[in-house]
Amino acid sequence: MLLALIAMLAWYLVAYARRIPGETPVSAIAHRGGSAGTGIPEGTLAAFEAAIAAGADGLEFDVRVTSDGALVVLHDATVDRTTNGQGSIAAMTLEQVRALDAGGGATIPTVQEVIDLAKPSETLLMPEIKDGPLHPEVPGALVEILTAADLLDRTIIQAFEPEVLDALHRLEPRVATCLLRGIGVFDATTVPTGTRNICPMGEMVLIDPDMIRRAHAAGLTVFAWWGALETTATDGILEAYGVDGLIVDDLGALLDAR
Repeated sequence: MLLALIAMLAWYLVAYARRIPGETPVSAIAHRGGSAGTGIPEGTLAAFEAAIAAGADGLEFDVRVTSDGALVVLHDATVDRTTNGQGSIAAMTLEQVRALDAGGGATIPTVQEVIDLAKPSETLLMPEIKDGPLHPEVPGALVEILTAADLLDRTIIQAFEPEVLDALHRLEPRVATCLLRGIGVFDATTVPTGTRNICPMGEMVLIDPDMIRRAHAAGLTVFAWWGALETTATDGILEAYGVDGLIVDDLGALLDAR
């Protein structure tokens, strides 16, 4: 046991000595508005507005499509957890979605509404396309909205599926994309052609902090997201190893720790 602990400590020290820090201060990205602990419902316009006012460097939000083709902002595939309704959002019309209460009278916003809210600020936009392979129309619709708003150059579009990012690059070569990586994945360098950002799960980076160095050596920018271990301490560990951005639920805690 002692030998294992010594080996682990040695590995962390080696990884720290080999780190390649990012070239800019760590970006604070508000995950679904970063409203943990505020009482503001996640993923609502109120959450995104509060994040901008607090000084977030970026807004992360999830993009889903309704049965009539409207792009809306919701993390889950169903409305059960975050609203007073039930059912799959892909089976609902926009009118049905808008009739739901997402908390305190708030509604599920459209992507257009979030973009309109963020446009006057300098906030980076990091939309994530959910279930992209099931809805091949979404990448084109999202690019169209961003292009019309003249915000394509202030946006990094995320997805877990490489084929979704490939589709985005075919549609619009200028689009910036980010490959999301989940639990059990330590590969920080294999990305689709044209993708210059990677978003590993923070818990995986805690196990293998050298992931950040490997990504930087490959010319990638690293934004880490958390599954369950987000704290000011774990945020600080990833910052120490050179992460470029942290996608957090508790935006206030990250900003206060600066």
